[in-house]
Amino acid sequence: MTIKVPYNKTELLLAAITACSKIEENSEEIAEKLKKLSDGDISVNESVAKHNGISVLDLINSPNMPYLIEQWKAHCMEQAILVFKEYGLTEKEAWSCVLSEHLEHL
Repeated sequence: MTIKVPYNKTELLLAAITACSKIEENSEEIAEKLKKLSDGDISVNESVAKHNGISVLDLINSPNMPYLIEQWKAHCMEQAILVFKEYGLTEKEAWSCVLSEHLEHL
């Protein structure tokens, strides 16, 4: 399972321009909400196991581990997109913010 981005690079770059002006005044509040989404200093394996209600050992021994990790990544992205949308961003603008560090690689 890979995360499918519903927009192309050009659409996301253009959306990023408008998103910046929309989030500027609330950037600290948004950053705080995004920070709360993380599990702090625990490892990815611990976060994935916690998200799926299993132990890290069960995760590591699971033949579904790659799928569970991808599912967790998608969940994290969805949650981040919802945070941006709370502040008036469109779906496309929210995607551009979540993927901002990766736009050049799309």
